Amino acid sequence: MLRKSFFHLAFFICFLIPITVFSQIECGSISGLVTRADGVEMANVWVGVYDSNQQNIAGNFTGADGKYTIGDILPGCYKVVFKPNFWGPCSSEYLSEWYNDKSGFEFGDMVCVTALQTTQNINAVLEVGGRISGTVTDSISGAGVGSVRVTVYDTSYNQICGTYTDGNGDYTIQGLVTGSYKVLFSAPGQCYASQWYNNKAGFNLADEVVVTAPDTTANINAVLNNTCSTTTSIVNTTTTYLSSTTTIVTTTSTTTTSIIDSDNDGIPDNEDNCPNKPNGPALGICSATSDNPGINCTSDADCANGCSSNGECFMTQDDADSDGVGDVCDNCAAVCNPQQLDADTDRLGDLCDNDPGCGGCGAPACEQPCS
Repeated sequence: MLRKSFFHLAFFICFLIPITVFSQIECGSISGLVTRADGVEMANVWVGVYDSNQQNIAGNFTGADGKYTIGDILPGCYKVVFKPNFWGPCSSEYLSEWYNDKSGFEFGDMVCVTALQTTQNINAVLEVGGRISGTVTDSISGAGVGSVRVTVYDTSYNQICGTYTDGNGDYTIQGLVTGSYKVLFSAPGQCYASQWYNNKAGFNLADEVVVTAPDTTANINAVLNNTCSTTTSIVNTTTTYLSSTTTIVTTTSTTTTSIIDSDNDGIPDNEDNCPNKPNGPALGICSATSDNPGINCTSDADCANGCSSNGECFMTQDDADSDGVGDVCDNCAAVCNPQQLDADTDRLGDLCDNDPGCGGCGAPACEQPCS
């Protein structure tokens, strides 16, 4: 009986030891400091930990002292990114970087985590990016035009970021890496036709804007033409007889009717499900998969340019998910998302994004699907 009890006790101890050991090897942590080039600590910089599949597995923000600690990381080797612009591209004048002072995931140094240990001194010194600035004015009055959307694209037609002009028509876009860009000016809901810099009709025709960080490329200006005002003059004539002399008194009144069609596609903004991107009978725009992405068009032949069969000229009001946003400008065309929320600003709506950058601790709420 005693021998049997001893056997049971030994079995219980052997069973318990692996559980205890296993529970102790679950996690480690990473810590470090983020500063500017002049040594000043940077608060609210998001530090993310990514596995070899480029999946974000953990992250945290730096404190007021520029320090951070990220815990609950399984043992292994990872890559670490520092994002001062976590809330949107160009939201900070400082550039993101991967450890150790690298420009992209593929170049970043590995950071290895050991169980129950903190991998320290994973630090970063963030640099100021380049800027583009300019002024948008009215072609007739010369006055600055406010609330004009200024959007920056790379030379492969990928949207980088954007901003709006202030009340004086001035704008500045910050946090740009050194390189060449193209700039689009559009005025949603206003009486101005969109144009690419420098007064060009499409992406391919647009002048390139060269940026060298940390300098500012200034005077990237636009003069927008008013396209939506029509004037009708009505003349009323009254005849009065005075002392055998006929005097004709003419009164002229002018009526101005504004039909706002920001994208000049033949559909007024108040009826257009893509008011800032042509998708009507008057004019279209070539898709990103065509030979001439961003070029205005009237048929698919304009997009293919006679050298391929993948030309696509969007000129319909199709709305596959019935969310009130046309397929041409819908960031999640197959799923109803009328708010068009895009937390990580990657041009893919939250409801279509596997990694939307929302819904987590400290992150904005994701858009909810239509009921």
